[in-house]
Amino acid sequence: MNIALINELALLFQKLGIDTSEVLVAGSKWNFLPFRPALVGGHCIGVDPYYLTHKAQEIGSHPEMILAGRRTNDQMGQYVATQVAKLMMQRQIAVSGSKRLFSALL
Repeated sequence: MNIALINELALLFQKLGIDTSEVLVAGSKWNFLPFRPALVGGHCIGVDPYYLTHKAQEIGSHPEMILAGRRTNDQMGQYVATQVAKLMMQRQIAVSGSKRLFSALL
């Protein structure tokens, strides 16, 4: 849920023209948790929430927060790909046929 929240804030900040990293630097409180926007994967974050929500729904519960977090995190791959393609086009790097994406952007 923490990553989903930060991902959702990053999407919102991008639309508002706010640099997410600048906002996160402001986290100087003693209880600040340094989460960063990210693609999520692996088993525990990517798959286990679906098992949990399936079981919850079997017993008549609807885990809205878990499902909302998954929806947010699931859209981040498309968002990142779109942003990278835009950056490549701005720098006049051919998107089609590109193989070494990140080295071309650095």
